[in-house]
Amino acid sequence: MRKQQLLVGLGALVLVAGASAVGCVPMSPQSCRCDQAASGPPTAQQGGEGPMKGLPVICSLPDVELRERLADSLPKFMGQVLETKPLDSGYAFRFAADDLLLSDVVAVIKAERKCCAFLKFKLEVFPDEGPVWLEITGPAETKAFLQKALRLPL
Repeated sequence: MRKQQLLVGLGALVLVAGASAVGCVPMSPQSCRCDQAASGPPTAQQGGEGPMKGLPVICSLPDVELRERLADSLPKFMGQVLETKPLDSGYAFRFAADDLLLSDVVAVIKAERKCCAFLKFKLEVFPDEGPVWLEITGPAETKAFLQKALRLPL
């Protein structure tokens, strides 16, 4: 099967995805235990806060899976969003404080980080059954990419 590799540019569309690539979601720079030995704070590819240079805004899903996700999975996921806030390099989404919904959010993160390694996910679960916030950010083109893929208003 041919893998879809779309670059976000003027008028191009890709998909949500990836996150802190190398399989590491550190709680702090000191707690990162990535497969690659790191000297100093983690890089953007390892989940650090630095600029995400070298991570192209592409999706590696095959054509059929990309169309399916854009038409079905992502609209269902976005239907659960209670509030959307634009960020400099992406968006923040608020969800209800529901354990099943929290599992769904984590499942989306796990699926999306496999095909779009440029995305960074930050999940906040507030105390006392408070809301769940998911921030999705990345390199400069990420906000436009998310806007098109998730059909967010301008």
